Amino acid sequence: MEIWEQILQDNPDLFKPVKRNWSLSEVKLAYELVNSYTGKNLVDTGCGSCRRSTITRAIKIADEWRNSSNS
Repeated sequence: MEIWEQILQDNPDLFKPVKRNWSLSEVKLAYELVNSYTGKNLVDTGCGSCRRSTITRAIKIADEWRNSSNS
């Protein structure tokens, strides 16, 4: 099992688009998810735009995973 799959299994309700406020630990999980999925090494610099982009990407990854596991 990949690291990103484990993150999604351990936090099934975290990466849903309706969540508006993210704690630092949740943002860290989003970065871990995106990095392990894409193979990149993105770092949280505190930039709001960068965080938003990473969280949006994490939500898309989670949605794809949910859709593929429900098929």
